[in-house]
Amino acid sequence: MRPMVPMRATLRRALGALAFAVLPIASSCGARTELASVAPSQDAGPPTCAQRLASAPPGSVVWTFPFATPAAGPVAADPSGATYFIAVEALTGAQGFTYTVLSVDACGALRWQSEPVRSVTTSGTRPVAMVTGDQLVVQTVSVDAFDLATGARRWSTDLAAFGAAAGLGNVFTQTGGPVGPAAAFADGSMLVNFGDAKALLRVDRRGAVSVFSRGASAFPGVAVSLAIDAAGHVDMLVNSTLRGTLVVSFDASGAVRFAASLDCTRSFIGELVSGRSFVAQQNGLCALGFDGASRFNNRAQTGGALVVDAADNLYFTVNQGFASADVSGRSRWARSLDSAMFPSVALGSRDVFALVQPNDDAPRMGIIALDRSTGATTWSTTLREHRLETVLRLNPFPVGRMLLVAPGVLVLGGASMALGVGTGRQLVDPLAPWPAPRGGVDQRAAATGR
Repeated sequence: MRPMVPMRATLRRALGALAFAVLPIASSCGARTELASVAPSQDAGPPTCAQRLASAPPGSVVWTFPFATPAAGPVAADPSGATYFIAVEALTGAQGFTYTVLSVDACGALRWQSEPVRSVTTSGTRPVAMVTGDQLVVQTVSVDAFDLATGARRWSTDLAAFGAAAGLGNVFTQTGGPVGPAAAFADGSMLVNFGDAKALLRVDRRGAVSVFSRGASAFPGVAVSLAIDAAGHVDMLVNSTLRGTLVVSFDASGAVRFAASLDCTRSFIGELVSGRSFVAQQNGLCALGFDGASRFNNRAQTGGALVVDAADNLYFTVNQGFASADVSGRSRWARSLDSAMFPSVALGSRDVFALVQPNDDAPRMGIIALDRSTGATTWSTTLREHRLETVLRLNPFPVGRMLLVAPGVLVLGGASMALGVGTGRQLVDPLAPWPAPRGGVDQRAAATGR
């Protein structure tokens, strides 16, 4: 039986709780609160965002964010833990579309939504969004920059118009070629491959465009991927009809350093990823040193997603499984999984996380966490009830992506919603290329100024 409490004490407690309740409380993650000096009590109300994220069991969904218009992403993340998504509002002709950028904070709340932006794409163009410094840049045939804090559009640069004026050709013709891939420097500027003109364009952080490199001898094929490696060189993966898959490396002035074979795949060519001492291809276990010499090539087929840690260990998807190799390409461990693998991997401080498609639930996504040292399963979740879609029509940006953001939350998107999944307070590895330093779609190192 509960003890009787005097009415006066009950009244004092009620008045105290009322006084506590009217003080301003900030519920958003990382926001300022007037209650920082108040000791926790049973009457403190619901937990803050930071408390929820810290206490969430690994693999549990900590927030959901439904999209009013189907959106792709997350296409990028910034150091605060915010992620960015792109919704295509309307098509405007065969090559035109209107898109909107959404910024969602680490707690699943909308930070801002940009004004609609009209843009165009061409056959073969590879649209990409990247965080560079204090802005998000979206590259199609043009480049648009958005303020990270407010979503205001800072500038827009028409690459097609620049290319035509500079004598680089018209990318809208059948033989004009694609725009992209792209990569970014730590100073906020970016490089973009421009069509069949055999040119790399440099766009500075204010939108001014110049030619970084040009010449048929430097571009012996079609550009597939672009990255700025850990030594600061610009590395371009090229599919050459006569010479196979090549890495063409440029110095800071745009001069060619070398062109070396990186031919280790039996199907499609993946993107480049840089370690601290090599560059590798995400769809085959082979690597080149920064001098162009082969580091290893064991002809193993990966599944199109590969990350490298600070010790140059590799972690990669394989058919129905996951594996890890050391800096020499030798196997560290391998796991067979009863799941198809999405080409999306994130590296945490203790685990590596893979986005999977369970064989018994093919249209849906799941996540598996594997110990980085042993490959043992730490936890897994199917996310079946959230019905995340993996196909997004009429949107040129990728869907079915997963990024690990600053508070230790995995953020993934399906066309109709985004959601955050707890990792047990696991942090992003601050030294590891993710997936490549200053290169790659998430731009982790560029965002932190490295």
